[in-house]
Amino acid sequence: MRKKVIWLIPLVLLLAAGIAAYYFHSLKPPAPPISEAERARIHLMPLPAALKLGKGALPLQGRPRWKWAKTPTARLEGAARRLEQAWAQQVALDSAAAGFEIKLDWQKVGGEWPQAGMDESYSLRIGRSGITLRAAETWGVLRGMESLAQLLQQQEGQWSLPFCRIKDKPRFAWRGLMLDVVRHWMPKEVVLRTLDGMAAVKMNVLHLHLTDDQGFRLECRTFPKLHQVGASGQYYSQADMREIIEYAADRGIRILPEFDMPGHTGSWLAAYPGLAGSPGPHKIVRTYGMVTAAMNPARDSTYEFLRTFLGEMATLFPDSCIHTGGDEVRPQAWEGNEEIRSWMQAQQLADWQGVQAWFNRRIHGILDTLGKKMVGWEEIMYPTLPRQGTIVQSWLSHSSLFRAAAAGFQGVLSHGWYLDHKLPAKDLYAVDPMQVKGGLNIRPDSLWRTYQLEMMVRGEVLEAALTLFGQGDSLRGVWSMMENLVGIPQVNQQGNQLSFEMEGPMGKVQFEGEIQGREIQGRISLAFLSFDVKGRQSGGPDIAGSRPPAIEPVPVLDEAGRRRILGGEACMWSEVVNAETVDSRIWPRSAAVAEKLWSPASLTQNTDDMYRRLEALSASLTRLGLTHESYRLPLLRRIAPNSPDLAALETLVEVLEETKYYQRLGGLMGTSMDAPLESLADAAAPESRTARLFQQQVEAFLADSTHQRAQKQLLRSMRLWEANHRPFLSTIQQNPHLAPYESLSKSLSVIAHIGIKAVHALANGQPLQPDEHSYNQQMLELARKPVMGAELAVVDAIEQLVQAAEAIKPE
Repeated sequence: MRKKVIWLIPLVLLLAAGIAAYYFHSLKPPAPPISEAERARIHLMPLPAALKLGKGALPLQGRPRWKWAKTPTARLEGAARRLEQAWAQQVALDSAAAGFEIKLDWQKVGGEWPQAGMDESYSLRIGRSGITLRAAETWGVLRGMESLAQLLQQQEGQWSLPFCRIKDKPRFAWRGLMLDVVRHWMPKEVVLRTLDGMAAVKMNVLHLHLTDDQGFRLECRTFPKLHQVGASGQYYSQADMREIIEYAADRGIRILPEFDMPGHTGSWLAAYPGLAGSPGPHKIVRTYGMVTAAMNPARDSTYEFLRTFLGEMATLFPDSCIHTGGDEVRPQAWEGNEEIRSWMQAQQLADWQGVQAWFNRRIHGILDTLGKKMVGWEEIMYPTLPRQGTIVQSWLSHSSLFRAAAAGFQGVLSHGWYLDHKLPAKDLYAVDPMQVKGGLNIRPDSLWRTYQLEMMVRGEVLEAALTLFGQGDSLRGVWSMMENLVGIPQVNQQGNQLSFEMEGPMGKVQFEGEIQGREIQGRISLAFLSFDVKGRQSGGPDIAGSRPPAIEPVPVLDEAGRRRILGGEACMWSEVVNAETVDSRIWPRSAAVAEKLWSPASLTQNTDDMYRRLEALSASLTRLGLTHESYRLPLLRRIAPNSPDLAALETLVEVLEETKYYQRLGGLMGTSMDAPLESLADAAAPESRTARLFQQQVEAFLADSTHQRAQKQLLRSMRLWEANHRPFLSTIQQNPHLAPYESLSKSLSVIAHIGIKAVHALANGQPLQPDEHSYNQQMLELARKPVMGAELAVVDAIEQLVQAAEAIKPE
């Protein structure tokens, strides 16, 4: 028996070794392409697909020596000059010193213009002998040069590039930024510097929203009244646009033009009223609000006009795609037109959505004959629209991207990446095109009732539907509006009173109302906007012929469906930004989107590290000429022209943020869009760096059981805020128009005082007095109230201190 056991030992060991080998090669999760230790040593953004750092660094002293494996294109030579200029901004290069060698090679040029599907992969090696950069196409060489620009770092007074090996390629082929140049005019210089920022973070599609109700921003030679009537002199000539296209191509960026149709066409109709589906009169509207006018889909002359127009634009823009909008078409634009109604009957179109689908099919056919693909917002998605040559841009919901892909359409994501919502970079970083968060998961029930609702928004009726399932504690619901469904996990009904909250595309929505018989009425609130709602029950088990809404879960995509998701775009709508402030709304937050679209998903989960690298990137963008940091002081000087000392105003503005989503826009409805944007909301950042760092310090302080960590920094900040109110009152005396902001300044002083007391209480282990609770809460809530589109960004962090101090249990 002992001999048998001895004989089995090597067999068991061999088997164990085999199991271990199988585990390490097959089951064990692969090592991350960049280790935590290595990513902590670099500031690259976006992170490359794989990186391995070596020991040592290549010093940068003299001008580099370029060694081209092939004759370089003009675009490559330009990129080389830009790289040298970027380094020279940080290092005084010695013209007499011998620089290191940069070897560059690529397999093919990859076309005259950047296009969908271009190969942007590259490999990079930095060692003692110099730098070697290789790529499949010249577009990859451009991306590698951007990485070289960011790898430069200073250690012990020496500027150098770390020894490393990089293999890099984008996760998604479509990594875009949409810039609205209509609502507020963005001169050519703004567009060019935006392209510089995009190139730095490896974005490759600039989507220009060129036409809307408020203006037409591009020269049209076949129909010149479009820009003559629609632009007030503020438009891009075709020579300007060719310069923009060339400038973008030099940086490997596509220009995607958008000509919104059939809705959002007020500027078209003002110039050519014969295109309209309603009698008018039609004029350029430069006030905040909704315009319902749309093109006439029933006339062949509409399509002949657009065929000629799009033919001209197809010649101007070399990209394979043209964006035709297709969003927010209001049926009111067509309902009163008997010509359109008769045409609907002749074409057997059942509803207004079918009318728009017919229009989009005709436009798709025109673009197809021009050799262009059609891109449109998600409302264009319809069963009869050809899948081939159509790209759907999802903005109302993330799930619509999955529905589009499952239906055979290619798609790009913008939902969650609206920069004009002013959400922090961490929220943008949490969005991933391949993961739908908060998908509809409301379980239907045999007990159900549907109410058709009407909301009055600035005199216009918007339709929605509310379906309730279950009863009592299990009452839940689904809100339906503009073909999107939002789940309501919990609905409260006490007698006739009904209330609920839901997370809509624009933030938390609240409803309070009452039900009387089959009638429902109430008020719906989004942040500081609220609207009257009324309606009537239209469905339920006791209403013959009615059916509950079909609740369709987010589809599970197969590999082919996943490949149809091309990437995404951050969107910068310009209702409340102008050429002076737009950089601060795009940068540096857009870099978080750029990284989600370029880097492997496994590398984009660490928010703290993202912010660390975002700091370095922000400084790099400033050196490129972006004005997201430098614009504020000149603006404050105009806001407070009678104050020689702006210190108090700057201290307040540094802890302000512009209100989120459409809170500020809602307060501007009906006012002129041409009024100056010169308020503290414009000077405030969408994400306060001061508030974010303060939040980090609060978390560090509370995580330390001794409450010593970050205590000095917290007290220093709050003492500054507490004392700032008195000098700010002097600023108001010098500039009386700033009086509305006195409440914000006073609230900051008061809650800072409360926060100081909370820090001392925690440090001493003595709780705040119970009788202070009501006052503290009242002051914190008062501090949350925005003023003219600006709000304090440190309230939540100070409340965390207060809650922790109130929860102390004295020994």
